[in-house]
Amino acid sequence: MLNNEEINCLGNILNNTWGKSNNNNGRTLTSKLKDDVVSLTFHTVVNFASEQALREQTTVLNDESNQFLGSMVSDIKSKFKEKTGNALKLNELSDSDNIEMIQASINSPRKIALYRRTVTLEIQN
Repeated sequence: MLNNEEINCLGNILNNTWGKSNNNNGRTLTSKLKDDVVSLTFHTVVNFASEQALREQTTVLNDESNQFLGSMVSDIKSKFKEKTGNALKLNELSDSDNIEMIQASINSPRKIALYRRTVTLEIQN
């Protein structure tokens, strides 16, 4: 378990509110820290015209979100090491993705969905 100083430091690293945006070309990362669990969620909006186009984009977004989240975890670990001098060890508890339809109409071929991927990591001693 992290001590209070390390928890405060990790919270500051994960904070992307109050003027600290984490929006990269429409891709956004949100984070939560609760007890010894860190949750990172990747969000992006997807425009598509057919079911097949959605499947193809989902495959690409799956790879892209894995890379994005992987680089963010590496960045969090390096910043934590830089600020505290201690290594941050994380163990993956879960990894899931989903698509939520935002807008779809029978009159328009264009549909809009929200793609989310959430990775839950446990802080190891």
